[in-house]
Amino acid sequence: MMRMKIILFLFLLPLLLILSPGRMPAKNYLQTNDPLRAGGKVPAIPLLDTLTKEDHRYLGITKGLFNFQGKRVFSLQEIPADYIILEFLNRYCVSCMAQAPILNNLYEKIAKDKNLRERIKILAVGAGNNLKEIHRFQEEKKISFPIIPDPEFEAYEAFGNPGGTPYLLILRQSPEGVLLAKSYLGLIKNGDILLDELKKFISLDLAAFQETIRKNPVSEADLSRFPHVSWSEEEIRKQIEQSVLEGERSNGGEKYQLSIQKKDWPEYPEYKDLPEYKDLYVVDSVTPSGPSAQGKKRWFAKIYNRFPLCDVCHPIYFLLVFNESGVVTNFHPLHIAKHDNIPLSSADTQKLKDKIVGRHLEQNYQFQPEYDSVSGATMSVSLIFDSLNKAKGLYQKLKQEGYASNL
Repeated sequence: MMRMKIILFLFLLPLLLILSPGRMPAKNYLQTNDPLRAGGKVPAIPLLDTLTKEDHRYLGITKGLFNFQGKRVFSLQEIPADYIILEFLNRYCVSCMAQAPILNNLYEKIAKDKNLRERIKILAVGAGNNLKEIHRFQEEKKISFPIIPDPEFEAYEAFGNPGGTPYLLILRQSPEGVLLAKSYLGLIKNGDILLDELKKFISLDLAAFQETIRKNPVSEADLSRFPHVSWSEEEIRKQIEQSVLEGERSNGGEKYQLSIQKKDWPEYPEYKDLPEYKDLYVVDSVTPSGPSAQGKKRWFAKIYNRFPLCDVCHPIYFLLVFNESGVVTNFHPLHIAKHDNIPLSSADTQKLKDKIVGRHLEQNYQFQPEYDSVSGATMSVSLIFDSLNKAKGLYQKLKQEGYASNL
């Protein structure tokens, strides 16, 4: 009988791990990254469980289970607190560094208040940071509250696109799920403002809370502060042509005549407005006598636009060119600035090209700031590497549609 129970348990365990609440497989949350509204339900996403035993005790959760990707995860729903202060930060963000002691002080005040310590918990997520970077940040800033890594921006993107860090949310647990009470983008200079806000919320029952949110709606994040960089279609095509030919010349290839067509997804309307499928061009080589069946080459040019990771930084725009075998043939920064809005130098651009050109899109681009970063632009470079990782899905889609080689 015991042997049968063990066999049954081993058979059901993988299914239980996948279907367990808060432990669903990670998905491409670019499909659901509308800005969160106050009163709205927070996405039920798996968070990486790199927490210490002390962190588990503080949050009131058990050690997370493994999901099907082999990662130990947990969810916000598992935290038995009335309110959760969730902060998205980045280890290199100046405002996040300045806010660290403010949140530390808030943590200590809550811990000393017997009416608040079990009802309010603080958790931070390092958007684009790995565990090593998180540990360094905790040591440097003497952080008391738990921080978990989010190296592939999965949690950050699931919570909308606020336009930077620090991005702090006050969340309320409810039978419906975790609800957003209020959010803040940018440096909060006075933690007492947060504490007063929390005390107001915590005095309300669920019905009163929802009524308060309904009467005082919070506007979405204001993205108008970012400079809008635009090019005419003619300028875009000219830049694509130059980038394709430059990549071929650097590999000893000949100079081609090119046909450039913007890719549309009419047969799959659900992809049309997604960031990964927008601004994509199919580039074919053409001879003077017409398309050549023999020796014809194809490339793809994708324009990327990523909002910044820091509240005082700027968005980045760059052009990525890859061939139908999935190999990157060129990288061109259209608008990438370092700290204080200083443009990348030619040496900076060449360093990035050396890291990117020649890599296959189906490889995992593990961003290592100590080796891959450009001084003053670490967060921007991490976004570039993240875009390269997301391009894997785009390339696989192109193969499925017959636009790229399956070899």
